[in-house]
Amino acid sequence: MIYDLIVQSNEYKEFQNDAKHGRLAHAFLVLGVDALVQEMYIKALSTVLICKDFGCGKCKECRAILENKHLAVRTYDNLVGAGGVKAAADLIDDVFMTSFDYPNRVYIIRQGENLSAAVQNKLLKTYEEPPQDAVIFLLASSDANILSTIKSRATKLYLPMFSTKDVLDVLISRGVEKDLAEVASTLSGGRFDVAFNLAEDEELYQQYLDVFDALLNLKSSSDIVGMLSHDAFFKGSQYGKNTEYILKSLDFIEIIFKDVLILKTNSNIEYMTIKKEKELKILAEKYSITALAMAIESIGFAREQLNFNVTPISVVEKLLFAILENAYIYKE
Repeated sequence: MIYDLIVQSNEYKEFQNDAKHGRLAHAFLVLGVDALVQEMYIKALSTVLICKDFGCGKCKECRAILENKHLAVRTYDNLVGAGGVKAAADLIDDVFMTSFDYPNRVYIIRQGENLSAAVQNKLLKTYEEPPQDAVIFLLASSDANILSTIKSRATKLYLPMFSTKDVLDVLISRGVEKDLAEVASTLSGGRFDVAFNLAEDEELYQQYLDVFDALLNLKSSSDIVGMLSHDAFFKGSQYGKNTEYILKSLDFIEIIFKDVLILKTNSNIEYMTIKKEKELKILAEKYSITALAMAIESIGFAREQLNFNVTPISVVEKLLFAILENAYIYKE
């Protein structure tokens, strides 16, 4: 189903259209962080380059590509680390020696953001001037560590972006229980890889409900003491210790407050939370737009404190106080 979403995306359709009109380059830098989308997107682009119908998704060639079995599509995961330069040399040899009876040969280099300067320099000439039938995709989460000489010779492509609803539908189609799928998709930020990892946490849905409960019942500073034992922040034997649990709760609070901002500003942006309009309206009555913006800023500060090993109880206490203080100062 991720494949079906990708081939409907503008990014894919533009690539396919350029291929049909002979406008494609031979070296691409593909940027984006979602590992599952990256994997399927590059397969979809490869079908466009190999299939006589520019990616029908049904023929023998397309099926072989989608199943990682096509001889003309080669993936390299071994260019990172000590043997990277040798692996790059082997790739170059293959590019200039291998020949198949296909319109193109596809070379996929993964983890581009982790390639050393030596490996990138080794690849540079081939990346700049590959054989006419060779197409090279360098995949990276970002281009921050990509040499300027590589970037200047590449055509940049970006992974398609998907909505929370898209992620939810895919999770449910893969058999994830509906309540858990709703929470995992909400926290995913539109990333399928994050969503599937979150969907393995069976307690996540209850934590999501607990965070909503805490925010709805946080009304004055006298409530903060009780919140320090609330399951939204500290649970069972991990009381005051589980930083990872608190970080998830902070993610939930940020998502919820951002959705309240969307509601208050009458924005056309889709909510990240699902079926929580009633709760969002209650929170919208409690916080002004400025108070919400300040609260979101306070969440970022809370994350920094946790990363600097500040006591989790102290971090939560200060955050809740800041939320209430900003609500009071910036009343509508």
